[in-house]
Amino acid sequence: MSTLSVADLFGVKGRVALVTGGCSGIGLMIAKGLVSNGAKVYVTALPTDDIQGAVAELSRLGKASGGTAIGFAGDVSSKEGIAAIADEIEKNETHLDILCSNAGIRRDPPEMCNVKTASLDELQASLWSSRHSDWDDTFRVNVTAHYFLSVALLKLLAAASNLDLGDGRKGRDEGRGVMVITSSCASMHNCTNIDLTSYAASKAAIDHLVALLASKYASWYVRVNAINPGFVPSKMNPVEEGGNQFADLFKAMPAGRIGKMEDIAGAVLYLSSQAGAYIDGRCLCVDGGRVLLANGQIIAPAPLHLHRRDDIDPDELYPAHNISVPIDHFHNESQYEPHTNASFNLRYFFDATYYKPGGPVIVLQSGETDASTRLVYLQKGILAQLSNATNGIGVVLEHRYYGTSFPTKNLTTKSLRFLTTEQALADQAYFASHVVFPGFEHVNLTAPHTPYITYGGSYAGGFAAFMRKIYPDLYWGAISSSGVTEAIYDFWQYYEPVREYAPSDCIENHVKLTNILDTILKQNDTKTVTQLKAGFGLETLTHNDDFANVASYGIGGWQSRNWDPAVNVLDFHYYCGNITSNKVLWPSSNARASTASSLVEAGGWGNESKTLTTPLLNYMAWTNDSYGAATCDGTLDECYNSHNASAPMYADKTLANYNSLSWSYQVCTEWGYFQTGSGVPKNKLPLVSRLLTLEYETLICRLAFDIHHAPNLTAINKYGGFNISYPRLAFVGGEADPWRPATPLATLDVPDQLNRTSNASEPVIMIAGAVHHWDENGLFPNETTPQLPPRPVAEAQSQLVQIVQGWMKDWNATKS
Repeated sequence: MSTLSVADLFGVKGRVALVTGGCSGIGLMIAKGLVSNGAKVYVTALPTDDIQGAVAELSRLGKASGGTAIGFAGDVSSKEGIAAIADEIEKNETHLDILCSNAGIRRDPPEMCNVKTASLDELQASLWSSRHSDWDDTFRVNVTAHYFLSVALLKLLAAASNLDLGDGRKGRDEGRGVMVITSSCASMHNCTNIDLTSYAASKAAIDHLVALLASKYASWYVRVNAINPGFVPSKMNPVEEGGNQFADLFKAMPAGRIGKMEDIAGAVLYLSSQAGAYIDGRCLCVDGGRVLLANGQIIAPAPLHLHRRDDIDPDELYPAHNISVPIDHFHNESQYEPHTNASFNLRYFFDATYYKPGGPVIVLQSGETDASTRLVYLQKGILAQLSNATNGIGVVLEHRYYGTSFPTKNLTTKSLRFLTTEQALADQAYFASHVVFPGFEHVNLTAPHTPYITYGGSYAGGFAAFMRKIYPDLYWGAISSSGVTEAIYDFWQYYEPVREYAPSDCIENHVKLTNILDTILKQNDTKTVTQLKAGFGLETLTHNDDFANVASYGIGGWQSRNWDPAVNVLDFHYYCGNITSNKVLWPSSNARASTASSLVEAGGWGNESKTLTTPLLNYMAWTNDSYGAATCDGTLDECYNSHNASAPMYADKTLANYNSLSWSYQVCTEWGYFQTGSGVPKNKLPLVSRLLTLEYETLICRLAFDIHHAPNLTAINKYGGFNISYPRLAFVGGEADPWRPATPLATLDVPDQLNRTSNASEPVIMIAGAVHHWDENGLFPNETTPQLPPRPVAEAQSQLVQIVQGWMKDWNATKS
């Protein structure tokens, strides 16, 4: 018997729901709507999200209606992450009534522009700056993940649809067994002032995916629908009503406001309850009339005006500028012959929002990358914090031979002769003593008239330290974050902090598995080697050292860990999860169990075959899924062969190939840092294969640059190396940073190192648990949580602010 009561029509009491990305933004809104109406709600989020806080909030909301909340970490960006989520639900539930596949990302082009007002050149440059990897990430999370999540949970959804409710009624009659995907109104219109192409295209793909999945699951009446929200506050859209860049747009929309929790929760309750039981394969736009406005079906009352500081487009906030700098600062040095008197454009960006007369210029060294990728630090992070605290001008300054700052027309070895650390240091000195910031032509903001403070992380951190020591009259102070100051040829020590600080069970299994590979490869039995490589999906990769290199990618992910969710990479987490699991995580691997066991035996660990066979199976399957043939745009040799002199990464000498050539030239000529396995002492099992020798790691030096000698480490270490020291030079670093053995904070295998202690003149800050220059990142106020930034990072940033404020007091004292 049907009823029209609201409680029956829209009720979800007692139903089991899963919400991915359910601890913030739209996902949390959906979860609140479900739990407040009595549902049992599972929420997943990344490990760095405040899962515990979200569950506590949801539990409070559900108390009155009997709703409950359970949270656990999960990542939908990979099949193994999705499988882990499905396993968790399957362990606890016999059916799943509601699947809200909500997790999503947005990756804007590094060089943004206002697409409505940009010139042709500006528009083309912005669109071309989009990265393949960002498009891949966007579609993997925003489209592919929904597909695989629906497949992984299909049986539980079908069980809910077929649930026997009595009186001949099935779960489907009450709307059970439904998937609701979060799409976006961006899929339904083409009108935006910023380039959201990859995001909008992925959302349009969702809209079509909804119909495809609904048709595939129709036999079991597992319904698939989507909601297409408009502007709703979230991490992706950090907006609040009033005083933001979208305020005028909201007023022009029929609803006259941004979306609220009730709007989103109501739509999901409708689609997942009896009220929506007859709706399948459809997209419900919840946008307050945004699409009507964008598509011209209604007319906005007035032009939209964006406030400069509120515009989230960093390229509009911080336009690029150039200063003409000499190509050759050292006409007496023979290594730069033939010399030149020409100049080139060195790019920089600046933000004077916080500037007041007497404030410093704080220069963030962009190091070995495109400076535009560092613009976020002008908005949040240590550069923004220092500029705000000192009334300074924040600057992101590009390094020669990176981004757009090229002294030469190509990257031949001859053209690269001007790419040395001393030339680049001289560029920065020239900048400080000659720059005229647009809009401040009437103010002398050059050094030494104005105090300059420089900050850098990693290579740029060592660079910042050198700047303070070599040009002390121009740079009043410097902060070296994870700064590598000691050039090292065979840098086998890179992996030692990983050995010391990574989970011990992961390292214990990893070194054994690596030794198995090494033993088999050293024996060089063709049949066994082929079996080994085939297990990894790399059997057609010609050279064994290339195979060993690819096999090291998992452990190499340690450096990419970060507390900041926007840049954190979970590959290491997944890798360790695979090699420490006591069960086979990839069903297709079961057929290889016998082969894997024989490989463990052949690798010399037969006495531990029972405990190492499953980790080896998971190791092989994870590597195959992450880096195997299916991930290559071409053959495996085209992807991973380091021995081919004609490969584009070596042979392409155009400026567009600087990502392959510029830093490689620097390590081949001055810095070293070749991360070998062969250099590890014989009494230790290495973390990477001993096939990774100096001979192998320096192939790029010979094949790309015809350099057959060791780098000139003296060119770097003459500045002080481990023992570099100078007043107002601060060092900060991560306790677990793999680059720590090349910094003044090194503790591993460093003879004759200063017993460095922190003092007011030369502060030293060690960030507990941190990896690589974690102090550089930051969050907007609406992104912070009780856990983010982590306390050690926040405390380090606070100390750095106090240190620089102290340096400014010293400066002012010298001028009074």
